[in-house]
Amino acid sequence: MKKTILLVAVLFTFLVSCSKDEPLIQNSLSIQITPSESGTVLPSSNTYNENETVSLLATPLAGFVFKNWQGDVTGTTNPITITMNKNKSITCIFEELDSDGDGVTDNNDTCSDTPSGQTVDTNGCSDSQKDTDGDGVLDSVDNCPDTPSGQTVDTNGCSDSQKTYVPDNNFEQRLIDLGYDNILDDYVITHNILPITGLVLNGLNIKNLTGIEDFKNLHQLWCNDNQLTNIDVSKNTLLTSLTCNNNNLTSIDVSGNEYLTGLEVSKNELMSLDVSKNKALTWLICDSNQLTSLDVSNNTSLESLMCENNQLTGLNVSNNTALILLRCSINKLTSLDVSKNTALTWLMCISNQLTSLDVSNNTSLTNLFSSDNQLTSIDVSNIIDLTYFSSFDNQISCIKVNQGQLNNIPTTWQKDIDSIYSLNCN
Repeated sequence: MKKTILLVAVLFTFLVSCSKDEPLIQNSLSIQITPSESGTVLPSSNTYNENETVSLLATPLAGFVFKNWQGDVTGTTNPITITMNKNKSITCIFEELDSDGDGVTDNNDTCSDTPSGQTVDTNGCSDSQKDTDGDGVLDSVDNCPDTPSGQTVDTNGCSDSQKTYVPDNNFEQRLIDLGYDNILDDYVITHNILPITGLVLNGLNIKNLTGIEDFKNLHQLWCNDNQLTNIDVSKNTLLTSLTCNNNNLTSIDVSGNEYLTGLEVSKNELMSLDVSKNKALTWLICDSNQLTSLDVSNNTSLESLMCENNQLTGLNVSNNTALILLRCSINKLTSLDVSKNTALTWLMCISNQLTSLDVSNNTSLTNLFSSDNQLTSIDVSNIIDLTYFSSFDNQISCIKVNQGQLNNIPTTWQKDIDSIYSLNCN
């Protein structure tokens, strides 16, 4: 019995001695993160006992999301439990978020809520999400996308400096009808009207053209048959044609419109008209006003002049050698020198106080109307192609003609019944 107990004791001592000498097995765990600094994995790289279990938790940083494990462990489970039965190398894959699916990751996406299907720039912004001028209104609804920095804007993205004041409702309504404005509120977006080169405002009962000054590129303006008492076109420096007949204009300043080639202001209440600065004028129509004088000496390019039904007592056209048409009827002219106007084809000077009229140099005339004056004679013998002629209601007893005219007096010629056509009126 004693021998058995001793044997067991020796065997136990041997086994204990053997277990103390056996080495402990450990396995290493290596963790990599891709891309770097996109998140964390806990626990990180370390050494573990053989068959020890470890739970790995992947935590993405802002702008990233966990995707999967690669290496000695694969899958998308997070957290994941592994058994350390060998050395293991594991890579945790994170990917950048693209919340709106526009192809630009959230970390680089300035506009993270891009509507589906819209094309974006490198910042992830579509046109509907841009605020180019930084005024707080997106370009997609910004009627004034070039607001200067620091200016307060309305809900349309427009500051006061970007709007044109148009107080006349009929004027503004016309701009709405033409598509340059959208609401009757006394204002129009200035950049909407800048491209306009021609504007027709005839017969709209407009009383006030305030706002026309911002039409910087305007070349032609028609504003006939309204109720305008004044018009300021001093800022419309590119204007070439201005027509505003049948209004109530008492004055008009066109001194700043050097490119003006045509001016028509008939049937107004003008008492004066200064066109001395408008050297490019080729036609001027200012009949039915209250003009007592008209200086066209600087308008050497003038081809047509109509100044009928005024109160002119004198008219000097000696510098207007390009003149083709002259109508100066119903005035108070006592003399009219057209000897320098050799290009004239049309001359109408009815109802004046002319006592003489020399048209011997006007050989291009086709129309000559000189009725209702105080003429005692007239010589048309040099005018070969005179088609229309009138001289009644004068004091003419003899009208001098050439032989060809005498042989075939046109039916379109008119004279007093007691006047005669003759080759010699001496």
